[in-house]
Amino acid sequence: IPALTLDQDMRWDLVDHIASATGQVALLDAETARDATDRGARRALAIRAGLPDAVSKRAMWDRIQSDRQTSLELLKAGIGAFHRTDQEGVLAPYAQSYLDALPRMVERSMEFAMAFTEGMFPRYHDDAAFLTRLNEELTRSALPPALVRILKERRDDLTRFMKIRL
Repeated sequence: IPALTLDQDMRWDLVDHIASATGQVALLDAETARDATDRGARRALAIRAGLPDAVSKRAMWDRIQSDRQTSLELLKAGIGAFHRTDQEGVLAPYAQSYLDALPRMVERSMEFAMAFTEGMFPRYHDDAAFLTRLNEELTRSALPPALVRILKERRDDLTRFMKIRL
């Protein structure tokens, strides 16, 4: 559109929509090179976390779990964008893995564990078996109280989500 001037936020929004709809990363790579700011790095990582394919999800899952060099603020961008409502199929394998990973996240730091617990919770995972296991984990959990509180809140959100979908 000739009269339209795109600011950087609008550019990132467009790249996000295109990448999440198509899985194409060429525009993402170009915009990442164009915007070398910290904000640009966070947006790029968030978009990569939201890509709709299994390979991208696995790469981001592994990075979030093992990357100790990247700042927490940058990792939070990926954590916050990992789950998308239209990607339930590609996200399903991470529900049980999420519960398995929680104790290891506490070993990193409490701040990281809280960000992981909140952001990586499989909030669109409509599966009674996951909910059953989550309840079992909460019953016998040795997790810190702050994480238990987050898990209970997310569990309540998931329960409402599952009822609405019926």
